[in-house]
Amino acid sequence: MVLAVLLVLSGIGVAVTPLVRKELERRASERELVRLQNQAADRLLAGDPDGAETAAREALSRREDFEPARKVLASVAALRKRMADKAREGKAALAGAEKWLEEDDIVRALAAFGRIRANKELYGVEAVNQAIRRHAELSTITGTLKLPENWPADVSIMVNGRQVKPADGRIEGLPLDTVRVGLVREGYRSQPVTKIAIRGGRPVPLPEPDWELLPGRVFLTSKPPGAAVWVDGADTGSVTPCEIPAADAGPVEVVLKLPSYADAVVKGEVPSGGKINLTAELSELPVLPTNGTAAGERRVINVSPTARIPFRWCPPGSFVMGTVGTGGAPDERPARKVEISAGFWLGETEFTQAQWEGVMGRDSLLALLHAGAGSLPAEPEAPMAKVSWDRLCDSGLLDKANAYLTENQAAGWVADLPTEAQWEYACRAGGAAPTDTQDGSEAGPAVWFRDTSGGKYRNTGAGKANAWGLRDMCGNVGEWCRDAYQENYRNLWDRDPGGPVSGWKRVFRGGSFLSVAERCRPAARGQADSAVAHPGIGFRLMPRPQTMPPVLGGPPPPAKPPAGKKPGTR
Repeated sequence: MVLAVLLVLSGIGVAVTPLVRKELERRASERELVRLQNQAADRLLAGDPDGAETAAREALSRREDFEPARKVLASVAALRKRMADKAREGKAALAGAEKWLEEDDIVRALAAFGRIRANKELYGVEAVNQAIRRHAELSTITGTLKLPENWPADVSIMVNGRQVKPADGRIEGLPLDTVRVGLVREGYRSQPVTKIAIRGGRPVPLPEPDWELLPGRVFLTSKPPGAAVWVDGADTGSVTPCEIPAADAGPVEVVLKLPSYADAVVKGEVPSGGKINLTAELSELPVLPTNGTAAGERRVINVSPTARIPFRWCPPGSFVMGTVGTGGAPDERPARKVEISAGFWLGETEFTQAQWEGVMGRDSLLALLHAGAGSLPAEPEAPMAKVSWDRLCDSGLLDKANAYLTENQAAGWVADLPTEAQWEYACRAGGAAPTDTQDGSEAGPAVWFRDTSGGKYRNTGAGKANAWGLRDMCGNVGEWCRDAYQENYRNLWDRDPGGPVSGWKRVFRGGSFLSVAERCRPAARGQADSAVAHPGIGFRLMPRPQTMPPVLGGPPPPAKPPAGKKPGTR
């Protein structure tokens, strides 16, 4: 039976072979079209427009009316447009991310590359791949803090709660983020934690801290106790023994005041966060006697809380004032024997810079030393020069010294400048100075004059004292006198003589480090405008009894030169 069927079919097959073959070919062609259609669709899904187009066109080459292939070609055009749009978006996004790098803002650049990396559908494959590479490169970069110059070595630096050690003035390897920086330094107030944004690879400067020393304590004692404590010119309300509990670290100066005692100034260095003990033995204020007990008697008194000055007693007597014979200058003649009827105290040395500062303050000292041409250095024991007669006598140092003397049991005494006669009498120690022959043939007892000074004044007191213990009367710096200048001694009084009470020309005596030797004699006179402040002119203080007038009078002063003509000094 089977054999029969086969034979039948075999016969039929022989008859229908062309038809079967044709059908088989049609079916194969359909299968190929389906394959090409699937391939084109797969390429579209894979984002490969070229592959999709190739498959679609091959399908159309097999069958021109194959509609699925035509739809693929339309989709390919749309895909290409979308891909071009993505490429433009991707380039723009990459350029934006790279722009943050130009500003060294790696944090924002990383965020921008991260957004591109996560949005393939928006920016395209090429942009995404480039963003992945750039993000990986930038992720390895760390931040750096740069310390200010001259950074103290004893500062502990905490970054995000962890102590770090700087190297070569930098702290490296920090995260690109906002870091918290804390600074601790022994003896100083802790700095508040500072937040610093580190955005890129360039070093970020650490702000200069405001180092504030911790306050210290000052324990004060005095002998006798009970002294009022003054700081910065103000009464603290405390008396010794006592403690200043919150004193600023660093130099401290305290003035202790007790009635009937000289003000005592104690200085020290307050340790940061520590304690210092300061003590002073107060000295009873000497009340200047009307008369000294002997010529040259030495007394040390305060003319301010910090200006303590030695004085020498110059007893009353008589001497020959001026130059005998033909020596000297015309204004030193005629020589006259004059009487100094009342004794007086005179500064042992020229008034010093330290003493000026003690009365007038540091600012006044520096202002005078640096005023005008020829600035002078601040040297405490050097003579106070560049002070005009006007500044001394008209609401200046003398007024301040007198106010202090009045308040501190020296009533009846006045701080003043000596008259010419008093100055020359003291310089000669009551008689002719041992090396002054009064005829101009020899220089007086000058130590620092032009040939020996080297063009600079010296510290006060370096010269040999005269018989009354007075030093540097001749040389070093000239010394202002109280009275006005008179051109000669013809009208000189025989008793307590003085020049004119008023006048624009004032006398200075003794010569200076700039003078030739002949100008450094007891009789030599100099004169200058009372407003002149010269580096070669200083002064010597003289407390006198209030009952003694400053100048007893003399001839009228000379007329002042016409306006615009600047008088000089001699």
